[in-house]
Amino acid sequence: IETVQDGRDGNYTLDIQIQKGAYYTLNRLTFQGNDVFSEQTLQQKMKIYRRSVLSGQTRRFSPRILEQDIKKLIAFYRAKKYPEIEIKYTIDRQPPATKVIVNITVTEGPRYEVNYEGNKAFSDAKLRKQNVMFKSGNVRDAGLRKTVRNLRQLYRESGFLEATVRAVDEPVSGTQADVRRLRFDVSEGPQTFVELVHIEGNRAIASKRIRKQMLTREPGLFSKSPYVPETLDEDIYLIKALYAGQGFLDAEMTVDVEMNSDNTRAQIRLRIDEGVRTRVASIGFTGQVPIAEQTLRQALVLLSLIHISEPTRPPSTSRMPSSA
Repeated sequence: IETVQDGRDGNYTLDIQIQKGAYYTLNRLTFQGNDVFSEQTLQQKMKIYRRSVLSGQTRRFSPRILEQDIKKLIAFYRAKKYPEIEIKYTIDRQPPATKVIVNITVTEGPRYEVNYEGNKAFSDAKLRKQNVMFKSGNVRDAGLRKTVRNLRQLYRESGFLEATVRAVDEPVSGTQADVRRLRFDVSEGPQTFVELVHIEGNRAIASKRIRKQMLTREPGLFSKSPYVPETLDEDIYLIKALYAGQGFLDAEMTVDVEMNSDNTRAQIRLRIDEGVRTRVASIGFTGQVPIAEQTLRQALVLLSLIHISEPTRPPSTSRMPSSA
């Protein structure tokens, strides 16, 4: 690196010369801890091995490709029902020669067998789609806990407000010490549907327009809407946004939900206190702005129309209640 100072302004220019030298190549790829799959099977799934060894050509060793290969191996193990798989590696460089040895250590963990019991509303295939363990793993049971949450959310969003899901480890015989047998016990409880949505107190906005903002709806000719409290909360948010867009900044909503004796039907009564409507009397502009005032006024009108006609549903990361 050389520095050259400019005599006029005192700034420095850095002159950097890089001598790359010879690049590293893969000399050997070894595995430890792999009992289920052979070293040859795992090697052939790695691009870095195929391009450097099987091709018979001298290729540049790339740590980035190695990282990608490790992720593919982890995904391969998980797809084969080994969600606790962990893979670590070291790169041994051999100066003065430009070769590297990659040593991979595999901790396979047990093979999982997963069953479901108590599910009547949803098939096993439907419940398996909520299982994240064979996609994102299950190190320290993180994937198991997320799967339980997913199953509870699936039932809750379908109106099973009392559904419970419990993961149980089943015993295995001594010859299956490398197997973890999991059973998800499901207690569905009743499924609650919306029977009635009654709206009162609205004068400025028609009930039909309010209902269009709601996902909580009365039964149709061929469909029924499950009652989900979190969905109803989002509906109220949208209705308030609709009123705010019409100038009712202090509109209040009161919701009463009545359930029948077996919790299979819900009647919802929405009482609206619209409050006072606020209108804009005039708009004035001060200061120097490089945009014509008429253009600014037209833009304000357009924004107000968008705000009034398109209230959007609030983002929701999960509809599960905090107690779940």
